[in-house]
Amino acid sequence: MPLNDFSIGIASRIARERGLPGWSHYTEICLYSKIEMKKAWINAGLLTARAVYGSVQEILDGQILEWDFWPCVVKPSFSGGGSR
Repeated sequence: MPLNDFSIGIASRIARERGLPGWSHYTEICLYSKIEMKKAWINAGLLTARAVYGSVQEILDGQILEWDFWPCVVKPSFSGGGSR
């Protein structure tokens, strides 16, 4: 069992390698990435707020996201540990 956000990956990997109960690799990714978790909710047909995704590089390159709904919340996919 991981004791903090940063140990999720290693705890999951150890469990998988030793055949212990634990998170799948996909679940582990969803725990790290808000974007992947959001996509998982949408794919499961669960109610969730609308979303668009863009990378820092896309924004720096001047690519405009198709975004025409309000209110909006801008979140980084990885926040460094606390809001996974």
